Amino acid sequence: MAPTAFSMTAFEESLGAAIAAMASGINVQWAEQDEALRPLPRAELGWLSWPRTGLPEVRPLDGGADGEYIALEQIVATLQIDIFAAKNRGSDGAMGLADDLSATLTTEAAQDALAALGLAVVDISPARNVAELIGARFEGRAVIELQLGLAKGQTQQLSWVESAETIGTYSGG
Repeated sequence: MAPTAFSMTAFEESLGAAIAAMASGINVQWAEQDEALRPLPRAELGWLSWPRTGLPEVRPLDGGADGEYIALEQIVATLQIDIFAAKNRGSDGAMGLADDLSATLTTEAAQDALAALGLAVVDISPARNVAELIGARFEGRAVIELQLGLAKGQTQQLSWVESAETIGTYSGG
């Protein structure tokens, strides 16, 4: 059975919904310039990096047509989750909410929910107080970074070389 085409939009919607389910009481949205901001407390999601970990692995597609191959890429993507709240301290402040979400992401239920999307949690950073880092103590803002491992595949039909003709001489072995 051939895999379905990868849709970044569908993938991000599913991932956002999964994180929203884990972030109890926090409005979750993807960080976009043209999006209206949701009420506090809110989490804004954004990709920091999407690096491939090497060359794609190309192999025949199981159950595919003759000559149909799949190229699989291993990716370890870093998702930044910015938490905004009315204040920074306390259990309902940005740092408390970020720490709670970070802890929730380590649970078996969260790992299972992400695995259902084809994701593996590689690493979760500790919550960082962004307001303190940038000197904006009037703002409740914290951040965690979530490294996710995934495999992305593309199928393609490859032609076969039936024969080849060489010109020149060959010597050796």
